[in-house]
Amino acid sequence: MIRWVLSVVLTCTVAVNTLMSQDIYYRNVTGQTLKLFADSGSKIVFKDDASKQYAQHFNYVLKFFDKMEFHSVQVVLKPSKKTMRIKPSFASLFQAPQNRDYKIYFSSSGVSALDSITLQNLSVNEQVGLIATGVSHIENLSTSGFFEMLFWHFKQLSKNAKTKLERDVELKVLEVGLGYQLLALEKIREEKLKIENWNNAGAYSSYFKHYKGRFLSAETIGNFLNDLPVYATNHFQ
Repeated sequence: MIRWVLSVVLTCTVAVNTLMSQDIYYRNVTGQTLKLFADSGSKIVFKDDASKQYAQHFNYVLKFFDKMEFHSVQVVLKPSKKTMRIKPSFASLFQAPQNRDYKIYFSSSGVSALDSITLQNLSVNEQVGLIATGVSHIENLSTSGFFEMLFWHFKQLSKNAKTKLERDVELKVLEVGLGYQLLALEKIREEKLKIENWNNAGAYSSYFKHYKGRFLSAETIGNFLNDLPVYATNHFQ
């Protein structure tokens, strides 16, 4: 009898946990979706009101990186030619993962066509995709030791190394279940950054030189959505 009761309790627990885990999966995240998730951003610091409007986005994304260790992440919006960049504090080189501090910079205005893919000009679903890649970068750093952290800084000087790093963090975004948001981001990136959308030939040439081929293509992401277990075993609303 006791064994039967324990079996029923265990089965119900697994079922509830499975249901709860499935509740975070969405094909299209909206503002209403984000309101469903409780605050998990106590260690996320927003520099001003402009950045704080993305608090719920971070709350949602962190549900997929709940094992990630860090002390704090500061979110900053500022004019930049880069849509997003990550900066670990210098002290993080010498600290344990749970004591490390990071900053995520998002561009508030870029150059020419890049303005069309800055955070405030994306849909909520696309914003989640961009924020997820930033969090994935931090998750990658959070598992790094001293030498790996040190080499990460040197990798920023190499185009090929940065491309591999970017693709690795995008693969992690896919693996945790945020692939539809990453796909939405890449589709808009491919559409908005066509050469005919650039008013400045020099700016396009610079972007093409530094960023062409850096990110997974929409086609590649779509293939992963068909192959990875997380998309086959969970119900996406």
